Amino acid sequence: MKTRCSSRAASSTLQRVRLSAPTPKASVPAVVPAPSKVSKPSKSDTIAAKELAGGIALARLVAGSGTDAGRPALDFVLPELSGRDVSLGAMRGKVVLVNFWAPWCPSCRSEMPSLEKLYRDLRSYPDFALLTVSIDQRGKAPVAKFMATSGYDFPVLLDTSDAISAAYGVSGIPSTFVIGRHGRIIWNCAGALDWSNPTIREALRKLL
Repeated sequence: MKTRCSSRAASSTLQRVRLSAPTPKASVPAVVPAPSKVSKPSKSDTIAAKELAGGIALARLVAGSGTDAGRPALDFVLPELSGRDVSLGAMRGKVVLVNFWAPWCPSCRSEMPSLEKLYRDLRSYPDFALLTVSIDQRGKAPVAKFMATSGYDFPVLLDTSDAISAAYGVSGIPSTFVIGRHGRIIWNCAGALDWSNPTIREALRKLL
């Protein structure tokens, strides 16, 4: 299954972002099915989601014309690996990148190095936050072991019941949502991405 990014209108710039996504090996699907059936977002929700990319689509987002066009992002409170509860609603006013994943997912692991680098490069920005959400139903232990072994520092929240991923309509992982300062989804994508891609990096920086 190919990487799928939602947008209001197709353009050549969006096509370039799709082509820049890493091509998984034959044995590694781009999107790994979630362990349980979840509801998909409605057609109107999908249409409302905005593409975070270069060119015209990005220009509209940066100018603020598209920030409120998407559906509101569902607020949630989930425990971090440290045990501290983290609230999405408390981050209103920031651009928040939410990435659903699991340590058993090959496609998720393939994008982790570039996601970690993105986190390290942008964590000093006060208006940016990265939240990764593990849907591993086995709980904290395998996630903590994976993070320690891999040496990653990005924040990890635990959604062991899949309640939040289901509410967001996640049917496969990795799945990523970018939430604007006003708490609305402005872009979402199902599938592994290369977060070192210059177009994606520039798009995120221009939103900050």
